[in-house]
Amino acid sequence: MDRETAQKLMAALHDLDAPLNAATAIIETIPDESEKKALRRPLGEIMGLTFEVMLPVIRKYRDLDPDEDTEWYKELQARRAQRNRDHEGDA
Repeated sequence: MDRETAQKLMAALHDLDAPLNAATAIIETIPDESEKKALRRPLGEIMGLTFEVMLPVIRKYRDLDPDEDTEWYKELQARRAQRNRDHEGDA
């Protein structure tokens, strides 16, 4: 995989963070523990699968690791924050 494709893939996977975290927070509000557990399990599997997709990319391009404080990741976060601010003005 070339670097440009790797960056696009990592950016797309990064975009999944917010909705998955929001879903986790919503699930945590469910009072019934068995229902909560039944929903947490598949959501955790989804998160695990996204990590599995990231691993080969990170092995090849260490600077694309979201857990590292790299310049590429800082720029990605800045672009995402700007996009979110731009969309807030649309609402």
